[in-house]
Amino acid sequence: MQNKLVLLTALAAGLMGYTTVAQAAPQSLSQTEIAAVPAAPMRLNVQGLCKDGTPTFFLLNKGQKWPRTALVKLFYADDKSAIGQRRVRLKARQKISLSVKAGLDQGRPLGLWVEPSWYNRQFKFDANLKCASEPSS
Repeated sequence: MQNKLVLLTALAAGLMGYTTVAQAAPQSLSQTEIAAVPAAPMRLNVQGLCKDGTPTFFLLNKGQKWPRTALVKLFYADDKSAIGQRRVRLKARQKISLSVKAGLDQGRPLGLWVEPSWYNRQFKFDANLKCASEPSS
């Protein structure tokens, strides 16, 4: 009965985002139980917008506070070559914007991908954007 109570307490703590270590018998380390629930995947809204010819990306965390940091990575979308990255950690419902330096896009399409550190997420651009103006004739 005591072992079940320890396990239920550990599971309840794990559901609340904690990692708990509980021992069923203090004299025996071989009976140590560990309960941990993985963090929820990100719920993210990413949009790109050209503001006066400057590529700008807007990120909104629609889910819970992130348990750890994520890398926001900027790429040239046409060949997936990396331009730069920034490490961020967002609270629930937090919004951020990232503006790209003028001329850095070189008239090429850009792609932004958010890579969380707490789970593996398949690579796929969260947003694509091309702000280059058309050449005048």
